[in-house]
Amino acid sequence: MDRLERQLAVENVGQRFLLVPYEDIERVAEQRGPESDIQIQIDSFETGSGLHLTIQTTLDSQTLQHHVWRMEPAE
Repeated sequence: MDRLERQLAVENVGQRFLLVPYEDIERVAEQRGPESDIQIQIDSFETGSGLHLTIQTTLDSQTLQHHVWRMEPAE
C-alpha cells in the first residue's frame, strides 16, 4: 500500500504541473521545499522548445518516477 500511495503522489504532482503555465514551471518546481520527499528535475529538450520533468521519490531503495513533457506554447 505504501508503494501505491507514493506512486499516486508522484503522479498527482505530475498532473498538477500540466496546469501550471509554461513560463512558471521552473519557479513552481523551485518553491517545493527541500523537506519534500518528491524531487523534480527539469531538462530542456535538445531540439525544439519544451521541458521534460522527471518527478520521483524513493521508497525502500526503489525509485518511483513519473514523466511530464511540456511544449513551449506557440506565440
